[in-house]
Amino acid sequence: MTIIYEQPLNELVRTTLRLEYLFHQLGDNIDNDDPWSDHLAISSIIDIVSILDRPDLRSKLTKEFHRYISNLSRMKQSPNVDAGKVDGVIEQFQSIIEILHNKHGKFGQRLRDSEFLSNMRQRLVNPGGTCASDAPAFHYWQNLPVSTRKEHMNRWAEQLANIRNTSELMLGIIRQSATSSEEQAQQGFFQKALDPMQPYQLIRLELEDNLSIYPEISAGKHRATVYFFNHNIETRAEQSSEDVSFKLILCAI
Repeated sequence: MTIIYEQPLNELVRTTLRLEYLFHQLGDNIDNDDPWSDHLAISSIIDIVSILDRPDLRSKLTKEFHRYISNLSRMKQSPNVDAGKVDGVIEQFQSIIEILHNKHGKFGQRLRDSEFLSNMRQRLVNPGGTCASDAPAFHYWQNLPVSTRKEHMNRWAEQLANIRNTSELMLGIIRQSATSSEEQAQQGFFQKALDPMQPYQLIRLELEDNLSIYPEISAGKHRATVYFFNHNIETRAEQSSEDVSFKLILCAI
């Protein structure tokens, strides 16, 4: 078994990775029946809406999907490329762009307008702020029948379906546009020069899960650097003195 670590190379990919993380958290908790899972699901929704507060997110996503279409259109000219498959992907991208164009205001605006969720957003800022004495409306909601709570949760999650699909599609195409190589970090350190003419979006690092180490990745336009640290929850992390073998995956589209 392996663990994959990822390092975004621009702010849009970083934002999309955070959205993916929160949507996974939402999905895992929304299917459970206990009130505490609903608490975590609501917290995920509020965090997602906070990320979506960025006013430039729609325009940046639209620009990025236009760039993907342009690059894929050029790829179609290659004799080794399945033009029909590429056309299908381009059609998906065009559908996303149409959704982005037709959407007015910020993503999840109806969730911002919800008095209940707005109150929860304020309560969650404070540690323990959703306890019954501080948030009686939420305490009442937690004691509603499971079917009622699930109806509310699914309705709120549905308001985020477009941005969820958009982020999944974007990360999917980035991860598929990858080249990999087997590498070795000498005494826990690795550095690789990057071609500044390549539109790198994401660095992925695949590591065996039986190693008690983890990587810290940093990257710019010209190079990627990885330090491997020994994992220890009791003391300060120290750089590994051992050579570490791993797979490096560079994603560019």
